[in-house]
Amino acid sequence: MIGHRWAHFLLYLATGCIAFLAWRLWTALAVSAGIAIVSVALQIAKASLAHSPVDGRALIVNVFGVVAGVLLALNILTFRANSTRHQVAKTEGQVPSGPE
Repeated sequence: MIGHRWAHFLLYLATGCIAFLAWRLWTALAVSAGIAIVSVALQIAKASLAHSPVDGRALIVNVFGVVAGVLLALNILTFRANSTRHQVAKTEGQVPSGPE
């Protein structure tokens, strides 16, 4: 069974990634930063309501999940842009299609 910290990491990763794939760069960056800030605020609120110390590991896992999602989305977007550029150049005859 997957641990709850891994589940949080993967969910925040997906959330950060989806934000970048859905919106333009600066909007997605603002949404991702907002998600990270809300995550920290929720952890602090949870700790204060339970009268316990803030779980630092949960904070780190959540924020790293958002950062990993942002980096994954940027890699996907870069790959997509390079692939599109390569296809355009190939159709215009600027890139060799293979060994001749």
